[in-house]
Amino acid sequence: MGDEFQVETTSLRGAGTGLTSAAERIQQQWEGLKSTVEGMGELFGDDMVGSLIGMSYGIAQQMADESFTSAIGELQFFGEGLGIMADAYEQTDQGVGTGMDQIRKEL
Repeated sequence: MGDEFQVETTSLRGAGTGLTSAAERIQQQWEGLKSTVEGMGELFGDDMVGSLIGMSYGIAQQMADESFTSAIGELQFFGEGLGIMADAYEQTDQGVGTGMDQIRKEL
């Protein structure tokens, strides 16, 4: 049968671990960047134009933070899901094997 469905649970787990690790690295880098920028203090001055630029920057940073936080969460979710999927395939495979052994014994 050339059209067999095969799952490499080790590969699934590895991919899940890779996604989770990527999410952790992105989070560390993003937190580091935010800390660096916050450590710079008031960048735009305290006049009216500087205040408007600073407000715009703050909104852009908030939007970027929401985007990064969401992406990080999704990467972690999918990484964990791949591990759960690998477990489910292994349990199914073991269940089929046990079922076949019982049928053989009964025959």
